[in-house]
Amino acid sequence: MAAETIRILLADDKIELRQNIKRLLSFEDSIEVVGEASNGQEAIDVAKISRPDLLIMDISMPVIDGITATEIISSELPSISVILTSVQGDQEFIRRAMKAGARDFLIKPFSNDELIDTIKSVFKSDQRKRQLYQVPSAGSGDGGGGARSAGGKKDGEVIAFFATKGGVGKTTVMLNLAVTLSRHGGHKVAVVDFDLQFGDVAIMLNLIPSRNIISLLEEPPPWTSNVVLDYMIPHEQSGVEVLLAPSRPEYAEIVQVEHIEQVLMLLREQYDYVLVDTSSMFRNIELSVLDSSQTILVVTTLELSAIKDMKLCLDLLANLNYSPDKIKLVLNRGKPNIGGITYEDVQSGLKKEISALIPTEGKVCIEAINKGTPFMLNDTTSELAQAFIRLAELVVGQKIAAPTDEEGKASGGLFDRFSSIFSGQAGGG
Repeated sequence: MAAETIRILLADDKIELRQNIKRLLSFEDSIEVVGEASNGQEAIDVAKISRPDLLIMDISMPVIDGITATEIISSELPSISVILTSVQGDQEFIRRAMKAGARDFLIKPFSNDELIDTIKSVFKSDQRKRQLYQVPSAGSGDGGGGARSAGGKKDGEVIAFFATKGGVGKTTVMLNLAVTLSRHGGHKVAVVDFDLQFGDVAIMLNLIPSRNIISLLEEPPPWTSNVVLDYMIPHEQSGVEVLLAPSRPEYAEIVQVEHIEQVLMLLREQYDYVLVDTSSMFRNIELSVLDSSQTILVVTTLELSAIKDMKLCLDLLANLNYSPDKIKLVLNRGKPNIGGITYEDVQSGLKKEISALIPTEGKVCIEAINKGTPFMLNDTTSELAQAFIRLAELVVGQKIAAPTDEEGKASGGLFDRFSSIFSGQAGGG
């Protein structure tokens, strides 16, 4: 059977360099150059029309630089693999390229063998990704919109939850937002516990951890979205479906960045919103979640130490080239003027607008956690519930009409919860 043709788009502001690469590639029967671009914006525009398999682009492009163009293409046209080139080969350039979504990096001048080997290697490793997105034929396009799954449905949105320290209520915020989006907003919602060592999603939803991410890793590759769905646990009262963290902290080391990326990509095909809990660290695992997300909700409180840590966190996220629009600040337990600090002080100190303010309701939250029942299952009218309705509206970009019925109210004694935890029937993943 004839080898599959690799379709290439070349982007470089120097026409002689594009011609040299075309000449090198012309000796390969399995490679076809389907378009050229002389600046970053043109590369994006031509890519939307020609839908190549690979884009080979210089990092120093006019109009839009290669890094920015790579970020846009990785987000809007994820089936296209990007190989960036540059005369500079220092580690900072390479790190920025990979952070933007580039699949490889070539230092100019490169040899014919280097070029061909890199193209074939990237094409082969990304074959599964191209199949998942089932790229339309050239010219058929999807109107320049977001990535679409096999059925033509627009892929869902990944929302990462991050905090600089434990105890600020990050998981509580995530789970009650998930319930709000599902039960009150009518959306199909997944929750993923990627706080891999000490995730609390199972216990906070009163779920029996019959399967988790480690169970999924036992499946032979390549995975499909249906394979991942087999390891999602339904939360009957809310309609949310959950992928749990490992059952023991030492199992966390088994989970690798490529597992994270593939799980989130496959879940986007099946859910409107994928909410992901993370640990309070900046390791490769956490960065892969942040990279894969369309929105990052960073949760903090009015404690001075939390605000100090949040300032450092926002500075680091900026240094990692995350768009400010991608990062939303959620102030939890935000009673006005608590301990002499107001949320206006927080906004001023962080130079970042607070996107959502969750009021203080300690008794309600602790009782909900101990019962394993998110309070948004039972409450739609309190100030706390209305704050989550507003947060959900911020996420979906439209109004949500909260129901007033009490269907699905949960029960369960605290004694039963203690018994199940210590008998191994429920736990942190």
